[in-house]
This record gives sequence, structure tokens and C-alpha cells, in this order.
Amino acid sequence: RDFSAEYVAKKGENRYVNTFRRIAGRYLFVETENPIDWGYIGVREVYYPIDEIRRKFADPLLQKIYDVSVYTVRCCMHEHYEDCPWREQSLYSLDSRTQMLCGYAAFADGNAKFVRASLDLISRSERPDGLLTLCAPAGIDRPIPCYSLSYIMQMKEYGDFSGDAAFLESKLNLLERIASVFLDRRASEHGGAVRRLPDRLGYWNFYEWAKTLDGRSIHKETADADLPAEAPLTAFLAMACRDLGAIFELCAAKNGEKADVFAKKAEYYRAAGSELAAAIRNVFFDADAGLFRSFTDRADAPFAVLTQALCLLAGAGEGTDTSRALEAVAVNGGEGLVPATLSSSVFRFDALAAADAEKYAPVILAELDRDGKYMLDRGATTFWETIKGAADFGGAGSLCHGWSALAALWYTRLEAHVGC
Repeated sequence: RDFSAEYVAKKGENRYVNTFRRIAGRYLFVETENPIDWGYIGVREVYYPIDEIRRKFADPLLQKIYDVSVYTVRCCMHEHYEDCPWREQSLYSLDSRTQMLCGYAAFADGNAKFVRASLDLISRSERPDGLLTLCAPAGIDRPIPCYSLSYIMQMKEYGDFSGDAAFLESKLNLLERIASVFLDRRASEHGGAVRRLPDRLGYWNFYEWAKTLDGRSIHKETADADLPAEAPLTAFLAMACRDLGAIFELCAAKNGEKADVFAKKAEYYRAAGSELAAAIRNVFFDADAGLFRSFTDRADAPFAVLTQALCLLAGAGEGTDTSRALEAVAVNGGEGLVPATLSSSVFRFDALAAADAEKYAPVILAELDRDGKYMLDRGATTFWETIKGAADFGGAGSLCHGWSALAALWYTRLEAHVGC
């Protein structure tokens, strides 16, 4: 990957400053054929102004992991959250959700103004089909359906943190349009689960960089009505509907004139979320295995850890024995299961904490400690996109990725177990 820039100097003294070029790197390399009488050459660091909440940990390793996590989030901030400061510098809804959660915990005032600005920018990227563009802004678009649903989730979380009902209310029509795209894709032939969006129209049915979940276009020639239903997408919709109901409840509490209308909307979306959870349970839960399958059309596909986490968070385990699914989430694997990647740790940890925060706190912290130490031992000064580091994606793995900064969030949430 080559992201180099060229500057051609004239003979003699040169003065050049470019304040609009973003450069991500550890050092500056200059090659010259002739000796140079150096004055100054360098890259000047400029950070978005923000106050960190200083936390002190008894264990130096935990302190280092926490500090590097916070620094990783800071490196992924310019005028909006971005997935990484190197390869893309793009604002994704799912990526930024994790970064926002970390920011609520690590920054003074939760970085709420910056969060709101990012959420507003995302809202301005609506496509004609009702979904959001993959990145905001972007000149190229290959929409990931579940990322539009994650936007509803992060809007709800922003409301929980800030109480900013006025901003949420200004986006209600957009949020409902997003939800309706997926609610309209509930298929009776699949027990009310949500059909995959058509590959042939350019939708990227991606969930994470893991086997069977990376959105490969395997249905390019399949008619829309014949597309299979997918458990991860149905789970995302169930959670988004539940969160949209909570958003309407918050708006109802803040707007007396529309309280009744908003309350009815809240009831509708909460009911839709419950119906979708039941559909997941009825369609995808394999009672013999004690696990949730990911697809209606691929019986031979291995069970995936991310699918277990999403289905549990969606409430699909109610009334069933999901101990095996929960175990798979806790150990991130098991015989024949596809492990989850760093990008989906946020869902795994949420599922564990929702099941039993006290029981699983040591599990969450041990994994954060292990992964953080692994990267630090290999010279990391920011945390990586995947545990493979730069070697992943044909040499394009990011060495600074906001979704891997979860220690900033969970060391805070589980402070009593960390030892400050």
C-alpha cells in the first residue's frame, strides 16, 4: 500500500507547510542524492482538543493497556471519528459506535459534542433506498446493511448519555425509514426472520472478517424473493427496534405535546423487537447443539461466535437453554465454531455482562489483558485492527483501529474488578 506524497523543492532555501494533509506514521524518511543543509523538516502533531479522565491503576501493565486504548481512540479522531488514521480515515457507523462508547468512559463530558457532530454527519448520508452509505462522507458506496441498524443503536446510546432528546427527535423520520427497510424484509416463509439484501444490487452483507460472515457475494443471481434469512441481520434489527422504542420513550418524556404519539411508537417498536427475537429463536436455534445457526440456506455452515452473541443480545434465548451459546461467547470458540474477531468484542462483552456481569467480569478483563499484552509485546503504541496486525489483509492491516480500544470502556465499567 502506497500513500506517499511528493514535494519537489527548488534550489536553495524552501519553506513549505501543509496543514491539510493527514499523515499517519511512526517516522519520517527522506532520501536525497546530495547533502542538505538542514533547517527543520517534520510532521507536526495536531490533536482534537479534549480532556481525558485520568485513571490510575495499581498494575503497570493494566495502566499501559488503558493508556494505549485511550490514545488509540484519540488517534482515530479528526473532524469526526474514523476507523483508522492510515488506510481510510473514514467514518463508519459500526466502528464509530465502539469509539463513542469508549469516549463516554474516557473523556471529560463523554466527548458528547464530537459524538453529536459525527452522528449528524452520518445522518446526512442517506441513500435513495433508505439505508446509509457505508462511510460518511464517501465518493464510493457499497452499503453494509447491518451498519445502518447500528446507527439506531448508537443514537440510543447517545441519548442515554446526553439526554439530548431534541437531537434525537430531529432524526426520528430517518431512523424510522431505516427500520422500515428491514421490517419490510421479514419473510413469512422464514418464520418472520429478515431476508438478506440482494448481492446483485451491490449490498455487502458483511458482519465481520470471519469465515461465512464476511459477506461474500454468493447470491449474485438469486431473485430477491428467494434470498435466505440471516440470524445476525435479524438480531441487529431486533436490537435496533428495541433501541428505537427507547428513543421514542425519551422523546415522549421531553415533548409533552407529542407524548402520546411517541409512546405508541415506542410500544410498536418494542413489540417488533420481541417478535424478531422470537423469530430468531424459532428459526435459527438448534436445540441439539444448543447454538444459533447463522443462515436458513447453509446447514453446513459452522456455528459462529458472533452470531451467538448477537442472538443473545437480541433476547432470542428467552425460555431456552443457551448455556452452550453463552459458553461459546465466553471462550470465543469451541469445537467447530468460528471465533469472533476484535471488531465484535463489543458485542461479546455486552452479551456476557448482560448474562452475569459479576461472573464474567474476570473473563472480559482477562481477554483484554491478554490481547493488549500481546500487541504491546510486539511494539504496539496503538492497538490493531485484528490480532494479526499489519500482516492481515495482504499487508494492509491497520496498526491503529478504534474498535480495538475497548479497555478504555471495560476497565472503567469493571473498575471494581481492575484495581485502581
